[in-house]
Order: sequence, then structure tokens, then C-alpha cells
Amino acid sequence: MSNRTLQDIYLKPWRAFGAAGGRGVMPSHNTINGVPAHANGPLLNGQLRNGFGFGLGVSVSDCNDIGALEDFRIAANATDRAAIALRAGVDMDLMCADSSQWSYTSLQAALQEGLASEADLDAAVTHVLTHKFGAGLFDSPITPANATQNLNLPSHRELAREAAQQGSVLLKNDGSTLPLAAKGPGGAAPRVLVVGENGGCGPASRPGPPTDGCSARINIMGSYTQVSAFINVSTVHEALAASGWAAASGARVSFSQGAVIDHDDASLIPAAVQAAQSADVVVAVLGDSLSTCGEWVDRDSLDLPGSQLALLAALQANTTADIVVVLIHGRPATFGPGNGLLGGAAALVSSFRPGQMGAEGIVDILTGAANPSGRLAQNWPRSVGDVHSGASPWLQERVGKWVANSRGTVVDPDGRRYDPYQDGPTTGSPLFRLGDGLSYTTYELSDLKVSVYAAVAEAAKVSAEGAVGRRTLMTAAVTVTNTGAVAGECVVQLYGVDPVAVGVVRPWKRIFGFARVHVAPGQAVQAEVPVIVDDVAFHGVDMLYRVVGGEYTVRAGLSSGTDTLTAPVAV
Repeated sequence: MSNRTLQDIYLKPWRAFGAAGGRGVMPSHNTINGVPAHANGPLLNGQLRNGFGFGLGVSVSDCNDIGALEDFRIAANATDRAAIALRAGVDMDLMCADSSQWSYTSLQAALQEGLASEADLDAAVTHVLTHKFGAGLFDSPITPANATQNLNLPSHRELAREAAQQGSVLLKNDGSTLPLAAKGPGGAAPRVLVVGENGGCGPASRPGPPTDGCSARINIMGSYTQVSAFINVSTVHEALAASGWAAASGARVSFSQGAVIDHDDASLIPAAVQAAQSADVVVAVLGDSLSTCGEWVDRDSLDLPGSQLALLAALQANTTADIVVVLIHGRPATFGPGNGLLGGAAALVSSFRPGQMGAEGIVDILTGAANPSGRLAQNWPRSVGDVHSGASPWLQERVGKWVANSRGTVVDPDGRRYDPYQDGPTTGSPLFRLGDGLSYTTYELSDLKVSVYAAVAEAAKVSAEGAVGRRTLMTAAVTVTNTGAVAGECVVQLYGVDPVAVGVVRPWKRIFGFARVHVAPGQAVQAEVPVIVDDVAFHGVDMLYRVVGGEYTVRAGLSSGTDTLTAPVAV
């Protein structure tokens, strides 16, 4: 990647991390422009520690990654690699099972051979001890005997439930299928069937928690998590059956696994289809296992893995029940050729890895106990072929030749063009856009007003480094009116188009910020979105980090595809 891409995109969150007082980092396995992260002194000590304010924070290697410097042929032996990593700013060596990859056991030899200095060692020791003192590891006692009573409190579980509610994104809701109706056909109690390996405990579950071996409990949380009798994790089937909605409506909630995630076993599909034929609604909880999305797990397709698409196709072909798809997943998913199987789903909820109270949070969305307010944090490609295309990633630079020759299709209000030949059916645009997400109510935005703080702007045009970058550059105010029948939380999104003639090609637009506001039915409230200098600054032709003066176009909307409220802003 170019240095400008590295600085303006990939290091941007680390600039915020340092400014926020972040205290611990782990360098990545990979190289950055040819230099392994664990050997990259200009990046770790230079930019992160000294430039971004990481200061006395501690840097810990990942498993045997210092040893990997020898395999990268950056280091000649264990002594050499230990010295290189220490000088680069790696404070601790995470030593895993293979002792041949251990490195900091050779630090004394590195000092004796003059490959590293005592000053290098003192710096690392200072960072480690500062971290340990800050964590209370030298206090007596280190951990109070009764500290476990503060774990997994009801308040913790409620916070986890709220996070799952706000992090679940309703992406499709044909015919207002959701929230689930309190009555079935003819006023009977509704019949709901939950299917999918991530939806409940079935015969294909792999070893998981010590309680019942149900893989759904692990998949709902993701890698590096633990479930036990002490930390309970419900499945969607269990949470829906135990919900207030089920109790009030008398709903009959059942489960049939139907699909397997890790292989194409279709043997469970017929039983699920048969059960679905007597259901009013099928909640298909699909997505990833730890074997299809996680560390060391790459795929060449974004289609739902295993027999999940086959299950979805069989349900659509052989039942009349409304099908609600809930995704518990680690990456965007696609639904077969042309995403045809998505068309047969009445509703789609994306929950990613929703955590300990994920099932309860999802059920709150399904039943209307919570009004969905989550919004996508990325563009969602139509196929794996769209990855790194004009449809993804979000921060695509403008393509001047395309615009000059009227190539591609304009489908966004900001004039962005997409390659019509990428994937279908006609536009090559994303399947879903950054910021997309539906609600059980409707909102209207009006009266966009933007105020610029002149003194901050003048300082930021010279340099945005250090404390200047965290100062508020402008504030946007938008009136939000709830035009629907239920209360909800509206996420107002603010985007910005850079001035003309800044010297370097810029993205079509950038997200400047957002605000979440609660709005009652018929109510109008004002949402204020602060925009800090770091949200606007970038590295120009001279590679200086600052705000470029000129006329920006500030855009407000409910997603990156509906930001039709605009205002010119002079900085």
C-alpha cells in the first residue's frame, strides 16, 4: 500500500487509540510494506509510541511472532531476532509451545554481543512494570477473596443485552414481517420454528461448553470465548421460547436443526422442511462457525457455508411460512447466484457475533421488545468478486476517467459510479451500504446547519498533529422527526466531500461522524454531530497531516446511500 493509504486509513484508528490513553497493543503477524510488524521500529516506537501518544503503554508480541522474524529471513538467529524486536519496541515475548521460537530468553546474549543496549532493555522493563503496577499486580492481596462475586452481575448481562440489541442490524423487512405478530392465522397462537445450527442445540453440534456441547453457544460469541455453567449463553430457540412475547401470545416455539455449517451434509433438511410446513414463521439462524470464520480461516466464497443455502432453498420451495433469516457471523454473507435466495426471505437480521446475551438481544429485535437501531459499519459486497472493487471497500478513491467518459452507473445521491460488470444484476453497487439499517418506525431529517470553529480550523490547516487533532472542528445540527407509530433511536450519519483542488485524489466521500438520538412518535428533536479535526485531516501532496482549507460539502442522512441533506461549508 502507499504510505498515504497506510497513514490515512490503516493507522487512523491507532491515532485515536493513542489519544484516548490506550495502554496495551499486540503487533500483527504480517508485514507492512515489506517490514514485519515486530521489527518495525518506525511504526511501533516512532508513530505509535511517540507520535500517537502511546507513551508508557506495553507492546506484547503475538504467539512466537518474534521467532517468525527468522523465518521471514529478517533475523539470522534467536539472539538477532530478540535484539531486533526489542529495539523496535516489542516489550514482551509471548512464548508458545515451540521453544525453538522463544526469543527473549536470548536477550542477555543480545546485550553481551552489543546487538541491543541496556537503554533498550530499560525502556521495555519500564513499560512492563508500569502496566503491572497499573493493573494492581503488586498490591496485597492481588485479588480480594470475594472478587468473583462481582463477575457476571445482572447489570453486566443487561449491558451485554443492550449491546446485542444495538449491534443487530435489520436489513430487510418485507411486508412488516417483523416484529413477530402476536396472533397466527385466524387468531390462533403463532407457531414458530427455529432452524439452523446457530439457532439451537442439535445433533450436529460439536464439542463446546462443558454443560451440553451445544456449538450454538460458542458460535454466538466467537473465537477466544468460553462458556460454562457459570456463564450461561442461551440459544435463539431457548431465548424465543422463554420470551415475554411467547408467554403473552401462547406461541409454540420448536427447533429443527436442518443444516450443518462445516460440511454439506443435507440429511437434516427433510425433517426441518416437514416441521416448517406446520409453522407460520420460520426463523432461520444461519452464518458462521469457528471453523468457517476466525483466525487461520480464510474462504474463497462469501456464500453461507455448508448445507445452509440448501436448507434455505428447500424451505422456500416447500413451505408457505414467512422466513426470517438471522445471521450470526463474522463476515458479510451472500446467498447464492445473484443472491437469489435472499429474495425469498421476508426479513434479514445481521447480528455478527452478538456475545453472551446475543440470543436475548436478537429475540428482543424479533419480537419488538426493542426497536432495531443498528447500522452497518461497512459496505456489504454482492459477491466475493466485489471485494476490493468499486463496491468495497468503502473508502474508494474517485475514478476520474470513468466520470469523464460517463462509465458505470450512478446510483448514489453523491454521484458515485459503479462498474456495471462486476456483479448483478445491473449496477455492481453494494448489496447493502455503510450505514444501512431499518427500524420499526420512520424518520425524517431536516434543517442541516453546520458551525465551524475558526480558530481550530486555522490551527488545523497548519498541522493536525497531537492535541489539535482531537479538538472539535465543526458541529452539525439536524432536526430528526419520528413520523411513525413507535419510539426509536435514530442514528443520524454525517458525511463529507472534500474540496476541489487539494492535490491528491480523494474518496467520493467520508463519514465525518454520527449521533444516536431517542425520538418518540411525532416528536422532533435536534441531533448534534461533533466533527473533530482528525475526522477531516489527511496527508496531502507534501505528506503533512492537516486540514485542507476550502469548501466542503457536508451531507446528512440515515445511511451512506440516503444522505440527501447537504450544506456547503467553508473551512
